[in-house]
Amino acid sequence: MIFLLDNIRSKFNIGSFFRTADAFNLEKLILCGFTPYPPDKEISKTAIWAENSVKWQYFQNSFEAVQILKNQWKKIISVELDEKSKKIWEINFSWDEVFVFWNEINWVDKKILEISDEILEIPMLWKVKESMNVWVVAGIVGAFGLYFRK
Repeated sequence: MIFLLDNIRSKFNIGSFFRTADAFNLEKLILCGFTPYPPDKEISKTAIWAENSVKWQYFQNSFEAVQILKNQWKKIISVELDEKSKKIWEINFSWDEVFVFWNEINWVDKKILEISDEILEIPMLWKVKESMNVWVVAGIVGAFGLYFRK
């Protein structure tokens, strides 16, 4: 599994992504756009050295990164609330996926959604917020991906 972070601002979220990637032994993290990347003191504070053990790559443009991965026969799954999204338990997890996680303000880029193989959502019974923190969602996706592969 690869997690692609589409313009995520928070350094603390990025540190948490590194810890999540380490916990699930992801192939790598792909950090895009204005997503901060190591070395960075605030990322390290949350990652607690996971940024040194997890492979990562930086791309300026998220859409170009997704196109490159798609050309490598990776299955692109955007994690997003969308009219075309499937519930997490309806996704057929395999071994060659890239999960695209959103920017906290603008969500996943529409161009990326258009070329995604699938769009995944985690249903919520919200009272106030429509979504969870992005790295919490990554933990749920990572657990499902690890334990429910076909």
